[in-house]
Amino acid sequence: MSTALQGKFLRFMQNGEVRRIGGHEVRHVAVRIVAAANKNIDEEVAKARFRLDLLYRFIVRLRIPSLREHKEDVPLLIESMLKKFGYPGVRISVEAMELLMSYAWPGNVRELENVLQQTLLLSPFVVVLPENLPDRFHKQSPGEENEANADLPDLTPLERAERDKILQTLKAASWNQSKTAQLLGIDRKTLRLKIRRYNLLDDKITPAAVTSPDKN
Repeated sequence: MSTALQGKFLRFMQNGEVRRIGGHEVRHVAVRIVAAANKNIDEEVAKARFRLDLLYRFIVRLRIPSLREHKEDVPLLIESMLKKFGYPGVRISVEAMELLMSYAWPGNVRELENVLQQTLLLSPFVVVLPENLPDRFHKQSPGEENEANADLPDLTPLERAERDKILQTLKAASWNQSKTAQLLGIDRKTLRLKIRRYNLLDDKITPAAVTSPDKN
């Protein structure tokens, strides 16, 4: 709002008088003014871009912090949005939630809502894993990606994505196939077929399964 318009608005707030454009009759109104700003008002006053006398006409000033200033609310917001979008049964994995909590959220709550809608659309599973989030939340080097799929050169990009999804879910479920099938929303028979199709048993290497060489 220009400073000239601010002056007119100040007079209105002082006496409650308005006049229609092109008219001559002055009308008195009783209204409550609620205003919002996306800039620091004190800084705007210091730079003479906002009138101090107009600022003092507002009795109560509230500051609503941005999402990056209260990230502890991210899980609660996500839970509310999941219900709002019709996905109350979807769960965010611990690893994915950590990525969401550590993000700066320059787009505030609207960006969180957009990210969640995009993720739900592209990952029709009951558990959202880190790899389901947009690329800006996790960066994998080309070398790591090529190494992970080097033994399966004939897979399409969609099949590679499915393989990665199943593998991550298997690891999250400690290789429990029943739990994995439940998390993925498929039956165990289908899961076993995909495990054989993608040679996923070759990836089942845990620290307990690795033995040190015999020193003798």
